[in-house]
Amino acid sequence: MYNESINTNNKIISTDLILNIFGRMNELIKSYTSKANKEEQTYNSLSFENQLNMKREFSNFISDFSFTVDFYDSTNITINDYESFMGIFNSRLHEIRSIISNFSISYFDVNNKSCSNSINLMIFENSFDIRVAIDTSNSEMSDLFNFIKSSIYEAPEKYDFVMKNKSKILFSYTFSLGSIVAIILSTILVCMPPVFAVLTNGYWMLFPVSCLILGYFLGSLLFSGSISNLYKNIDMEKIYDGYDPNTYESRYKADKHSYINSSEVIIGKNIDNLVNRNKIKDLYYDKKKYIKFELIAIAVITLILLLIQVIR
Repeated sequence: MYNESINTNNKIISTDLILNIFGRMNELIKSYTSKANKEEQTYNSLSFENQLNMKREFSNFISDFSFTVDFYDSTNITINDYESFMGIFNSRLHEIRSIISNFSISYFDVNNKSCSNSINLMIFENSFDIRVAIDTSNSEMSDLFNFIKSSIYEAPEKYDFVMKNKSKILFSYTFSLGSIVAIILSTILVCMPPVFAVLTNGYWMLFPVSCLILGYFLGSLLFSGSISNLYKNIDMEKIYDGYDPNTYESRYKADKHSYINSSEVIIGKNIDNLVNRNKIKDLYYDKKKYIKFELIAIAVITLILLLIQVIR
């Protein structure tokens, strides 16, 4: 008998994963209900004497597959029908705060042994709790349990490349875009006679230095907002980290421990998180390749200024 919970910490629980789990649970409960109903029909068609002699596999069959859905507007709905739940799930996914699902099958088998199996899912934006109590001798229930377990195990990590390399991603994105503006502005300034005269009279190093400094500050000022918005719902919460006597201000740090000990479920406010994570990766890989060419451009212009100084 399995009687345990499945660890979902540091996992991204996608909409597809949730639907796949619910779909498998629905298929199984429909299969059992169908077999139990057929047996009940056969039983009812027999005479009283034959009913007493009939060996039943699903005596006193009871099943439940219900959902309680809580929305952001503080309303909630309890649904006892899978198809009705699917309609609400697909149409109001962005409004859902939590889902509590109860799945259970109980009956007496041919040996009059009580068979009871249940799987309870408690789904919130930052947690996906699964509590399982199933009979291990039941192969169908064991297969369902293993399917859920493997699906969670194979789910992507919450603390992934996008979070582990946040600083590098932010710098690469903002610096690559800021450097384009910085190189253009610095080149325009070089074309002005007074500035050109200074740079070609021993101060040629000012050009690459100004490009790099301007690239950093302009990138942070003009372009950091767009990528920071993508991090908004996937970033770590800040926690108090003491008081700084020099600045007379409280210090805060990212709460990594709580972050990796929770889940990210793609419902409600998290509905765009997977898309945003992919956008961040695409922006990073797309923009970082510009940095090499920008540095080459800065080096070429600097070399030209140096050669002009030497020739003069």
